[in-house]
Amino acid sequence: MPQHVCIALTAEQREHLLKFTTTGTAKVRAVTRARILLLADMSEGQRLTAKDIATSLECSQGQVARVCHRFAEEGLEAALFERPREGGPPKITGDIEAELVLLACSDPPDGRKR
Repeated sequence: MPQHVCIALTAEQREHLLKFTTTGTAKVRAVTRARILLLADMSEGQRLTAKDIATSLECSQGQVARVCHRFAEEGLEAALFERPREGGPPKITGDIEAELVLLACSDPPDGRKR
């Protein structure tokens, strides 16, 4: 499990996160990450431990550590939103698709309507 990183939010970042968690239609994952950052902030008094944050938000300590680490390394937007994923290779290639279209558009065999 990654080690918990201490973070300090600026006043602008804190205000942005507060608005983000209370208004709009953001995804639940992003709102949870924003709440993690708000609770882990050292600039507003005493910081909670990763275990306390995880317990209060009903998530894992690993998630708390990952979000804080990503904020420290890459910034606010990277901590809130997921990176795009590649996805798997397509199962039907152009050749197979052309064969299927040809078969579907051809006349049915003798003795069959379709």
